[in-house]
Amino acid sequence: MKKIVVFAIIFASVFAFSLSPQDKLQKAIKMLNAGNSKAALSEINDAVMDIENSMDLYLKNLTRIKSVNGFGDYIPENGWVIQAGQDLNIYFEIYGYHVFKKNGNYHLWISEDVVITDETGKKVFERNKWVELKQGFPYPLCPAYLVNTISDMPKGIYYYKIVLHDLVAGKDLAKTLKITVK
Repeated sequence: MKKIVVFAIIFASVFAFSLSPQDKLQKAIKMLNAGNSKAALSEINDAVMDIENSMDLYLKNLTRIKSVNGFGDYIPENGWVIQAGQDLNIYFEIYGYHVFKKNGNYHLWISEDVVITDETGKKVFERNKWVELKQGFPYPLCPAYLVNTISDMPKGIYYYKIVLHDLVAGKDLAKTLKITVK
């Protein structure tokens, strides 16, 4: 019984001393005013990580593209209709994923499954963990985007299902696109 009480006290004290993002930002301001810029920046980064980890996973700029040079730097195509033999290139940015801090860097870990079905519901393509994005950055706002390319799709109507897994938070997100190949 003593072990349970001691564990409960330690567990409660850890959370009692855990600072909110607002507290961390106030602490950073005090550090900055005291001339400690490096410690202030570290505190701000931890506050940003806490804010980011409170968000839900979502996608932005889900679009068919001609080419991509990097995060947010792509040439879009119009609509979701392609010609038979044409590559299908899909770009999207990932937000609301959770990050963790290890060895002074902030890390994300996301995997993607893809399932393509025809208009009858028959699976014509399926890959679990088709893409795995495991990166570390010196700051918690890690730009995350993926590009999917599928080639040689025969004529028809398809449903392209993207399933993202935030492996840090244990959360998933699914999005389905209707693709027409003429």
